Amino acid sequence: MQRAALLFKGLLRHVDSRWLELAIAFNIYPLVWRTYVWALDAFDEPYGLLDSEWLMRATTILSLTGLVLLVLYVPLYLLRLAIHSTPSAPADYIQQGAMLLVSVATMLSNYSGLIDITLVPLVADLALFLWRGCAILSMAMAALAFPLHVSSSQQLIHRLFLPAIVTSVCASDLTLIQQPHVASPLLSLGYIMWGAVLIPSLCFAVRYIHLIIQQCRLSCLLSPLAHVSQLAVGVMSLGVQSQRVWASPVGPATAPLLLGELAMAAGAILGLLLWASAAMWFVGSHALALQGGFSRERVLKPQFALVLPVASFALATMYPVYFAQPFSAMYSADARLRP
Repeated sequence: MQRAALLFKGLLRHVDSRWLELAIAFNIYPLVWRTYVWALDAFDEPYGLLDSEWLMRATTILSLTGLVLLVLYVPLYLLRLAIHSTPSAPADYIQQGAMLLVSVATMLSNYSGLIDITLVPLVADLALFLWRGCAILSMAMAALAFPLHVSSSQQLIHRLFLPAIVTSVCASDLTLIQQPHVASPLLSLGYIMWGAVLIPSLCFAVRYIHLIIQQCRLSCLLSPLAHVSQLAVGVMSLGVQSQRVWASPVGPATAPLLLGELAMAAGAILGLLLWASAAMWFVGSHALALQGGFSRERVLKPQFALVLPVASFALATMYPVYFAQPFSAMYSADARLRP
């Protein structure tokens, strides 16, 4: 009995940001796999092993594991605070809150494309309630970054903008399970959140890069990749869902404006620009790490902090496939009109 108690106390010591990073990994991997399968379907490529039943079950198991880890985090973390009386710095609690918001938003994005159509009416209201809470808290954290940037570390300030970015991406995914009268304002709020944190997050990312560029640690060097890639995914996913939600033309009948098509085109252009910046930093960070010889990297230790930046970059790389078919159709139509 005493041995079991010691093991449980040892488990509680791991209920920290690494626990949340693991929950994010279990939820974002299914997102990457589903996006990749959709990309293959868009180009009529064979799925191979990706269409097998065991992989679909593995995706479901990963998603459920991420949900269980996320649900258990709050009671276990409170129990850890009660048992281990060593107080933590306020910055640690703020960082834990930011990672928790990212975990919840990633879980909502994952389950928006995973749940069965018959369960949509049961979970739509709950998902919207959770998203509203994440939106309010994440925007409060983003606003908190400005007064804290003088007295706090740049790593903490850099992370405070990530929840708002991921929550704006989640807004576009939630439109898949919401009614049209709810999906339209949800998209508008997603655009507002994305625009509110675009410039500040990029500015603080540049400052953070300036500080970590001498450390030559791949886990630190890839950290800004999550922000830029999620910004690219956010504006592209908002554009894709805008084409579906705002499909009806607006304006006078003589000159109707297809708002959804306009938002999709703008999302494609802005997303490709941000993806190009992320791709350049992805290559540059590896070059810097190789130059430093990975001397300060703990290679044998699992680096779950790398999952979110790399997976976000993979999503940003695959999302332009959504725009490939409309643009190719426009090019084909233009080619047929030429003499």
